[in-house]
Amino acid sequence: MMVNQRITDLRKVINIPNHFNPGILGILIYEPYMRKQYYMDSLKYFTNIEIKQAIVFTDNPTIAKKYLCYSIIESNNTIDEFLKICMCEHLIIDKSQYAYLAAILNPNKDKIIVHPGDIDLIIT
Repeated sequence: MMVNQRITDLRKVINIPNHFNPGILGILIYEPYMRKQYYMDSLKYFTNIEIKQAIVFTDNPTIAKKYLCYSIIESNNTIDEFLKICMCEHLIIDKSQYAYLAAILNPNKDKIIVHPGDIDLIIT
């Protein structure tokens, strides 16, 4: 209960709304970059879910375009981008703390978060 209260308090401080954008899948591609196969395998989790739009958030649009053919958001405003990530209905995240925090702060109680876990898929 205490952790949930702290997450709620942090959402208020960062000003994250209590709603999300239904049908939006956020895909994060940041350093260290995961292998393309990780993203392809992750998309399989959403085959039975209605996804209206997939949005790729990245710090490297060149790599993102090689990986996926979706709308790509490249932003110079980190806070604005972070809020957009938090508002996606579901997420495919990478191994960054930025991604994990966005997943935790996402207000959707039924969200699906696909993450790499302990699998070593980082490009070296």
